[in-house]
Amino acid sequence: MDAIAVASRQNNTANPLSLAIREFQGSLSREENAALLTHSSTGLDATGILSFTAEIDRVNANRRSRCVSSRLFGVLESVQAFSGIADTFISSHSEIAALVWGSVKFALLAINNVVSFFDKLSETFLRLGSCCPRFSEYRLLFPESTKLQNLLCSFYASIVKFCTKAMNAIGNPGTTLTRAVWKPFEKEFAVFECDLKKQGAELKEEITLAAEQAASRERAFGRSFRTEIRKVNQAKTERQLKKDRARSLAVKAKLLERLPAYDYVGSLKRMRKKRYGSTGSWLYNTKDFNAWITEDCSSLFCFTGILGSGKSIVTSATVDQLLCNPRSLDTRLVFFFCEPDFASSMIAPVILGSLIRQLVNIETLDNDLEQRFKDVLENGYPDATDLEPLLQLAVNKNSVVTFIIDGIDACESTDRKLIFGILSRISIGATSMVKLLISGRESLINDISKFFDTCRHITTTCPEGQTDIPWYIDSIMKERIEGSDLVLGDEHLEQEIKDTLIQGANGM
Repeated sequence: MDAIAVASRQNNTANPLSLAIREFQGSLSREENAALLTHSSTGLDATGILSFTAEIDRVNANRRSRCVSSRLFGVLESVQAFSGIADTFISSHSEIAALVWGSVKFALLAINNVVSFFDKLSETFLRLGSCCPRFSEYRLLFPESTKLQNLLCSFYASIVKFCTKAMNAIGNPGTTLTRAVWKPFEKEFAVFECDLKKQGAELKEEITLAAEQAASRERAFGRSFRTEIRKVNQAKTERQLKKDRARSLAVKAKLLERLPAYDYVGSLKRMRKKRYGSTGSWLYNTKDFNAWITEDCSSLFCFTGILGSGKSIVTSATVDQLLCNPRSLDTRLVFFFCEPDFASSMIAPVILGSLIRQLVNIETLDNDLEQRFKDVLENGYPDATDLEPLLQLAVNKNSVVTFIIDGIDACESTDRKLIFGILSRISIGATSMVKLLISGRESLINDISKFFDTCRHITTTCPEGQTDIPWYIDSIMKERIEGSDLVLGDEHLEQEIKDTLIQGANGM
């Protein structure tokens, strides 16, 4: 905390943030501050938010309500993006930026233990997501605009202050939140929300102005580059290097945007919303699954069941389990859900492009990879065979890659066979270990056997798969009754309906 105080005096840009962080740290014990540092140093990579929200849902697995982690995405994505770049202009004490991310994570995990408070907090976060600045809108502007830097710091300082107030309101995490404690903070929720919306509007205006100024400077720079380059001093040279790096990253970002892709995170969020409590987690705990995920060789695991048996829900729960408990630190988890309601998710190039996008980003796209990507992507829309060598290169950059693909049985036969053939060849030719999980209807087994020699196989009708049915029926009936969608008035009738539904489930 003393170091942050020094940083505050040295750098006015970071001052609101450093003060907010000091206040947050001051409300914690020594042990909690140690935990805060741990939270601050992790989760700033591509899967950081997915892993954190999966952990939130895992802790709440025994609740008989829908998963709420998706409400947090807007604010978390904004905070994570800011924390990832803020140290470039808070140079005197760069860990302040990471502590912003760590403070929000720490507060959410603590407040998560107070169910009623957390539900209200998550509803506020859902609304605030729309007023948070988007990283894509300011990533190339903030190095040149001190005012934009100040507004960004003030905005995220307000979020940290809110987390501090929320922590103080609940006292010791795990205690019961009384109405007397909640009432005054309910008013502060509204004040905070109004203030953040005003700050968000001011930020958007400044971003628009900064963009116009940057465009003007860029035009002037183009006209006078040859003359001005001779006049720059060492400081300007360093500044130019930073701008060159920003341009390089922008070029790489545009190149990756040429990949056919689909909102795979949105698919996972939709599947999470359909889950109740800990339903769907049974597959992860089976002997066959654990034997497959832990064996030290490339291998295939098939998970099948009839239409409507909850395969996608179970698969999404398995993705979350692996996000929370990776096989090893050097394992990359890549997933895709084919969704019949979204035609673009059923096409082979889109599926392959989405897999590649999860394995490669602007930081890992080295010169060799960048050139190979340009050769393929700058010649028009690539087909599946064009993308195969790119996926092979991306896989080989990792030690272990786990692919999880759900619902591919709903794709056209041509697309399905293209995917199976490419994944089979990549598994054989990879220099890394490739673990592949495919889930779908029973008919998949015939196609898979034409491309893969062996696979482990489990179905939704196995004994472990039946354990979710009573839980699900009980949860959804409670939800209908509490929402007045189902009126019975007779406990015996309620139990009779449950028993009938369980007996008639037939693996559904």
